[in-house]
Amino acid sequence: MEVNQLKTLLAASENPKLEFKSQWYCNTDQLDDKGWGEFLKDLITLANGNSGFAGQTGYLVVGASDEDPKIRQQRATFHVANNGMLANLQKLRETTLRKLRETCSPSPADIDLNFIEVEGKHLLIVEVPPPVDAVKLDRDLNTRGMRFKKGTVLIRVGQDVSVADPAEINSLRKEYQNTWIQHQRVVHNLPQPDYVNFIGRQEELEKLRNLLNPRDRIWTIVIDGIGGIGKSALALEIAHRYLNEYDFISGEERFQAIIWISAKDSVLTTDGIKKRFQVTNTLNDIYRQISVVLGEQEISHHSFNEQGFLINRALGQRRTLLLVDNLETVDDDRVNAFIRELPSPTKCIVTTRHRIDVADPIRLSAMPRKDALSLIQQECSKKSVQLDNSQIELLYKRTAGVPLAVVWSIAQISYHGSGVDKVLKRLGDARGDIARFCFENAIQHIQDKPAYKILATLALSPTPMNRNVAGVIADLSELDQDEGLVILERLSLINKKGSQFSLLPLVQEYILSKIKDFSFSDLRKLVIRFSENYAPSGADSLSAIEQYFSSEMITPLKVEVTEKIINQMWEWDEQIDEIGVSYCIYALEKLAIDTAIDAIRDVAMYSNVSTFAAWMYSAAADILSHAGRLRDLIDLSLYYQKLDSLTVESLKRFETDKVVQEIDRVLEAKKENKSEVLQQLKDRLLSSSIYASSSHPAV
Repeated sequence: MEVNQLKTLLAASENPKLEFKSQWYCNTDQLDDKGWGEFLKDLITLANGNSGFAGQTGYLVVGASDEDPKIRQQRATFHVANNGMLANLQKLRETTLRKLRETCSPSPADIDLNFIEVEGKHLLIVEVPPPVDAVKLDRDLNTRGMRFKKGTVLIRVGQDVSVADPAEINSLRKEYQNTWIQHQRVVHNLPQPDYVNFIGRQEELEKLRNLLNPRDRIWTIVIDGIGGIGKSALALEIAHRYLNEYDFISGEERFQAIIWISAKDSVLTTDGIKKRFQVTNTLNDIYRQISVVLGEQEISHHSFNEQGFLINRALGQRRTLLLVDNLETVDDDRVNAFIRELPSPTKCIVTTRHRIDVADPIRLSAMPRKDALSLIQQECSKKSVQLDNSQIELLYKRTAGVPLAVVWSIAQISYHGSGVDKVLKRLGDARGDIARFCFENAIQHIQDKPAYKILATLALSPTPMNRNVAGVIADLSELDQDEGLVILERLSLINKKGSQFSLLPLVQEYILSKIKDFSFSDLRKLVIRFSENYAPSGADSLSAIEQYFSSEMITPLKVEVTEKIINQMWEWDEQIDEIGVSYCIYALEKLAIDTAIDAIRDVAMYSNVSTFAAWMYSAAADILSHAGRLRDLIDLSLYYQKLDSLTVESLKRFETDKVVQEIDRVLEAKKENKSEVLQQLKDRLLSSSIYASSSHPAV
């Protein structure tokens, strides 16, 4: 808004679309519940206005007297300080829009808040766009002076707020609809995007363009994926592109109506998961929203069966894009039939966490690294968060390219001052908001079912698994195995690439954070089956559960897994399988019990592979050194006749006196052909600058 436009408003009298307030609603950092009620009431009444003002923007001017000035005098104005709640108008806007969505429907798609200076004083201007329909309360609203009941339509009569009667509501709704349709080439009820610039998903956008072409014979398009992966944002973006590019696309591709229907029952905010009040649950709700957007509210006066006929006729008279967001939360089987039988030329986009059996769905997975980093940078800029390159990289790895996780994490850092480490720690926590919002409902569907066993198996696996291996390790019949994988795919909890199945990192972390709820007996069997199928993977699966159980429970399992890995290692050594042996060595290092370290020493000294694998000495020397096995390290060096810098560096991990004493013991025990080599090793150690004095430890 320009200064001259504000001056024009200040010269006018209050009316259904203009309200003046001399000061903000509080002089503290926060509004209490009744303060918020007062603010929301004013915005809702400015949105509705009254008959004769439909289609006009509402203005709330804070810092101006509500008393009309005397002739030839100006309205009194007051300076409004931009501190407290008003220090961050972007945050106030986002919070207000969220509260409006929780309070009324249709809630204003957006509001605009700006400070404007007039004659040395800063005034706050709140602009409220006209709604598509009369705004009603979806819950009781407590203000400082009154309590307004759910279902009420608030209007302005002069300077006062009034509860509209049925006749006033009908008149207002008809006027708003007529005005809305007259002023728009495309009738729509699209909400404003909550992002600055849409990032990535170019292949998906191109595919949507092709499918939405009237010459394509697919009428219903499904976008599926886990919660928070960006389904709603993608659907909203393509809808807004058709709306904004109306003048630049061919006539046959244009939509005359774009209808957004949200079945979301909750949203994730910086303050946690909040219930939505504007929820579509039934086919009746969908009929009502379609009739409102198309300006044919009289349809709702007919019987339900007649409404279906009239809705289909109305849709068939214009090219319409219908978007149904979060279909999985709709509890009405008739909705699916309605979507399947939509009349031509209607196109429908459905977003859902549960996969539907359609010809060619658009399945969203994590954002590629480049796009995820761009999103991180955009959100940091938007919320004034400073992250260095290492923190950005860590945030990318922990969020694994899930857009909601990125946005939520940066919002937590911005609004609550949370440290990066603290926020990232909460991401995979089963009790955290992100995990509960994205996965909890889906996983509740499969607990105590074969699909849950497969999910746990994939969570413990260090690598993707094929169908049969997952079934064997989960100990399922072929029928249960296939049924479980189908269910997990339908719930978007697993990714499939070729014949391999895997989990998104956030899903894996969520399942692992719930491992302690599993029976240890069942987990033990799972780890053993990992070891029997591919021995080294037993160490990985065991390390994933180790922190959740006592050492008394874990140690016997370690011994059992170690034995299986050792047996597998010597079998692979007989087959001269160098890679297999190397996997076993690193698995034994992870287990780190005495028998595991003994086996690493032995395979490095006496195996077939050790005769040609140059890496084995250095790997074993490093492991023995870290394990504190001084005598074994000396024996290994003697076996290989190694007096090089690697041997010296490995021995430097021990105190000088201990090394020299141990060498002397070995010299005493080995009087034959090894004495010369041992003496050379001792001399070299003592001549090393680090070992210049035997009275000080090397490390």
